[in-house]
Amino acid sequence: MESHQLDLFADTPISTCASRPSTLSMDANALVQWKTQITAHQQRTRERFIVQQTTLFDVVLAHCKADQIDPFSLQGKRILKLENEKRKAI
Repeated sequence: MESHQLDLFADTPISTCASRPSTLSMDANALVQWKTQITAHQQRTRERFIVQQTTLFDVVLAHCKADQIDPFSLQGKRILKLENEKRKAI
């Protein structure tokens, strides 16, 4: 009986990043401007559309409000430093 299953591991080569264009489509200043526009749009949207999320179940209140955390204002911490602080707290 013949199998009609496709061969998942064919001998065809897998394409890689070699097909990437040799020149970039925008320069560094255009990239910075594009990122600035995205950030400004996200900020306007965040301020304009404040949505209160509802739940179907009773939830224990957290020690902080997750929708008030601004990821752009958080300070970076190294993982090892956090682990040491956790050990000291115990």
